[in-house]
This record gives sequence, C-alpha cells and structure tokens, in this order.
Amino acid sequence: MKLLLLFTLLATLLIAKEQKQTNSLIIHKPFDAALFAITQNYDYSIAAAGFSNNYKVHTQTSKSYSDPFSYLADISNAYGPRMTLVSCTAQMQKIRSKVLTLHEFSKAVALKKTPRNGYFVGGYTTDGKLLVLKLTANGDKLFSKKFGTQNYNKLHQLLLLQDGGVLAIASSFTTRNPKEPIFQTGLGDNDIFLTRLSKNGTILWSKKYGGASDDRGIDAAEADDGTLYLLSTRTDQEKKSIKVMRLSQHGDRLWSFTIPTDAKTYPFIKAHRIISLRDGSFVILLSQIDTTAKEQIRILKIDAQRHILLDRTIATKESARLVDLKAFRDGRLAAVGFIDSKKKSHDGVVMIFSAALDLLQQHSYGGESYDNFYALTILHNSKIAVVGEYTPADSQEHNMWLLLLRPDGTKE
Repeated sequence: MKLLLLFTLLATLLIAKEQKQTNSLIIHKPFDAALFAITQNYDYSIAAAGFSNNYKVHTQTSKSYSDPFSYLADISNAYGPRMTLVSCTAQMQKIRSKVLTLHEFSKAVALKKTPRNGYFVGGYTTDGKLLVLKLTANGDKLFSKKFGTQNYNKLHQLLLLQDGGVLAIASSFTTRNPKEPIFQTGLGDNDIFLTRLSKNGTILWSKKYGGASDDRGIDAAEADDGTLYLLSTRTDQEKKSIKVMRLSQHGDRLWSFTIPTDAKTYPFIKAHRIISLRDGSFVILLSQIDTTAKEQIRILKIDAQRHILLDRTIATKESARLVDLKAFRDGRLAAVGFIDSKKKSHDGVVMIFSAALDLLQQHSYGGESYDNFYALTILHNSKIAVVGEYTPADSQEHNMWLLLLRPDGTKE
C-alpha cells in the first residue's frame, strides 16, 4: 500500500512538472518528423508546418497479379513524408496536428499568414514537383497548385507579397534534351526557378535564371515599390558565390551583384535568408566555412541600391549556422539555427542582434542528442516562438519541436 502511495505521489509530481514546462512542446510522430516554418494567428495562437511520416494500411485482398510490377505499383507509397500543420496556444499547449491530404508524399518548408486568417503553405513532393496550398484558419484546403518543370524541382521559400499573392523561390535541375525548349531543360546544373501566384492561386508567371554553373534560388524580399530582391547561390566547380538580384514585379532582371568574399580566408560560403527592414534596407544571413573547416556566421545590411552598409562576422567557439531571421519593431534582430556541441552533434541556437548587427545575446537549447532550429516568428508581445527538430536521448527519431522564448532569447 505504501509503495502504491509513493508511486502515485511521484506520478503526480511528474505531471505537475510537465504542466509547468509551458515553454516547450515536443510532438512525437512515427519515425522522423520536423517543423520548418512558423507564424502567429490573429487569435494569438501559433501555427507551424513541416512533415511527419504517415502510413497506409494495406488489407489483404483476393486480387491476383500477373507480374510483380503491378503488385509493386499497388503497394508503393506505403509510407513517407506528409505535409503536416500543427497549431498550439501561446503557452505551447497543443491544439491540433493535421496531415494535409495529398496524393504525393511531400514536405512543407514555408508557412505564410493570409489577411483572411488562413495560410499559404509551400513545399515540394519527393518526386520533384512544387506545391503551394491555400488553407483556411482551420487547415482546410481552399486550393492546391502543383507546378514546376519536367525536371526535379525543390522549393526553398515562399514570399508573401503586398498584393496578397506569393512568390515561390525554388531550384530546378537541368537535363539536356535538344527536343525540349530551354525553359524545360534548363541552363546549368541547377537553375533558379521563380513562380508568382495570385491570392487566388493563378500562376502569373514562371521564370528561370542562371547560367552554365549551378544556380539556386534561396530566398527573396519585396521592397515598398514592389520590386523583388532575390538571394541566390552560384557554384562553378569548387568556387561558390552569393548573388543578390533585383527584379521587377514581372520578374525582369534590373541588376545583380555578387557579395564580396575573401576566397583565401573563406573558401566556401552559403546563403540562408534575406529580409526587408522598415527603413527600406535589407539584411542577409550567410555562413562561411574557413580554412579550419569551422562554419562561421556572417550577417550583412545592404540598401536598395546594392551598397553594403554593414558587414559582420560572428565568431563562435564551435561551428554555427543561422538559417532564419526576423526584426523587432525597435530595430533589434532575432535569428535561429544550430551550433555544434562538443558532447553531441547539434544544439538549437538563438542569437539577438542590435540594429547595428552587434551580437547582444546567444543561447543554446537541446537535449543530449541532435537538435536543430529552422524558423522563428516574433509574437505580438515581442516573445519569440521557434520551431525545429528534437531528438530524445537514446533515440534515432527526430521529433517536431516548438519553443517559446523571451525577447532576449532566454527561456520563460
């Protein structure tokens, strides 16, 4: 009897402890799952998008097959990644987790809030088609657009535009078929592939950019005048460069410039994010791998005429990368990503910067295994909501992870 009472008391304490930990929500799904995008709803709840693995249950039937290929076609797609939408309260209490029903297996990488309290979700299928969905506030599908070239395509980001539509920033792999037009076959190894859609899902235009090298569209921002600032990478043999291209509303190239790098000090460079600020300037997130194979963070501020206003390299003890960035109303910036740990692979990391791009705060979060942050949003009360993936100790499965932080990046 005493043993039973002791067990009950311990269970009660554990439940109470779990309830007090309202700053974090970990959602377990079968096999790997992760969240890549996040936004806040008009009722102050939080929505996030990513992928989880769902499975079809196949019942035994009396159907006979004349060849093994017909049988394999029937049982194919038994499992794989599915676009998943998660919502929770501002206190990180789960409301719902909804799998978006599509025929193809797919991953969501972008989530944008619409003026009518719904969502644009962007992603791609595992066989290389681009996807843009528009959903209601409850996650019900209003429309679904599948598009792309005949080659393999991958979506990197969605940009919500001033007219209520979206710009899909993607890359398209090249094939060399002289019987097909160059738009379908491509220019180089990969090409930048942009598609502009109206708020009703009409494709207004699709264009490719690049050359004989490997070119990939990473992110884009919109200026007050409606012009677009595209962040992209170019790889020519072992040399990688970062380009910013200014485009008209119709996708016509106005100018482009290459961000300067020291090839001797930083032989490799990666691009992650570009955002527009209230003063009309833009901030760009990069990472550079130095000669010691350590990844370092680089953050720049440019004006609308391609002048570099600020250029900072953030030195950390271990390799680190920031992949998403948002601005506070007072000009400070919050960014998230990952940082290497001596004890394990990754910790999620959040950094707070001043308007002058000086590092103010740095905080790492995670357990005893592999953890990552992929995106953040700044809430109405200036708190920070972060999403990514969390791996429990002694586990091989990545789980969906939402974390609520104070404006300085510390835990609640």
